[in-house]
Amino acid sequence: MRLFFACILMLLPSAAWAGPWTRDLGHAYVKVGSNFFVANEFVDLDNQVTSADFLGTTTSLYAEIGVWERLHLQLLMPHVVFRNAFPSGDGFLTAGGGDARIALQYTSPLRLLNHALRFETKLPLYDAAGPVELPRAVREQFPLRGDGQLDFTLWLSLGGSIPDLPIYVFGELGHQFRTEVFMGEGLPRSFLDTFVCAVEVGVTVYDRIIVALFSQGFLPYGADDVTRGFVDLNAKVYAPVWEGLALEGSFGFIPWAVSASRGLSFGFGVSYNL
Repeated sequence: MRLFFACILMLLPSAAWAGPWTRDLGHAYVKVGSNFFVANEFVDLDNQVTSADFLGTTTSLYAEIGVWERLHLQLLMPHVVFRNAFPSGDGFLTAGGGDARIALQYTSPLRLLNHALRFETKLPLYDAAGPVELPRAVREQFPLRGDGQLDFTLWLSLGGSIPDLPIYVFGELGHQFRTEVFMGEGLPRSFLDTFVCAVEVGVTVYDRIIVALFSQGFLPYGADDVTRGFVDLNAKVYAPVWEGLALEGSFGFIPWAVSASRGLSFGFGVSYNL
């Protein structure tokens, strides 16, 4: 049975979401962090199965690096460890590279509301078909690290701070182009293009600490048996400790999902803002 665990942890490093604020040349943001996802269900090709537990860990390096005026490069490099466990005592573990993300973000010189366009590529660091040295029937018992193919997403981001209040807000929407270009052998699947959106509201407390609520949604255009869709809700905190060095934490859950697991997530990390 091929397990279709939602690889939500590879999306949850949104704790380091750029928003409409593009970094200029000479400025950068770097974060090293870990995120954890727990669920008591998984999705296979036909059913929602609630007789198994899932634990996923993603350790990642995330960076925003200014490469020109009003232009920055974004990079996410994840390593994942996914495990499912059944009441019988059987368990299957997958570990290795996850879905890397590479993006360019640009803000125009127009003096408008803070805005940016971002073009993002998802690059799988694995073969969704699993270890080729194992029989296919055995490979299909392990949780997937992701869908295993290239995706391209175009984002529009708008936002800013509220005058005379220590509050900011931004929203993003875009279109995710799903392809059937797999890394390695891959799996015989076609995916639906997806509408993507995100919103964040944050407030500064004690002059330095930022507390924020963040939500994102991936909503396929239509329905099939394999295209993942979900909406999540997250609380985040950013706490500077020395110059550009900060500690970050997050907690969230997924209240709605299709072809994906619903569960709880939490994470922490250390970042540096230059």
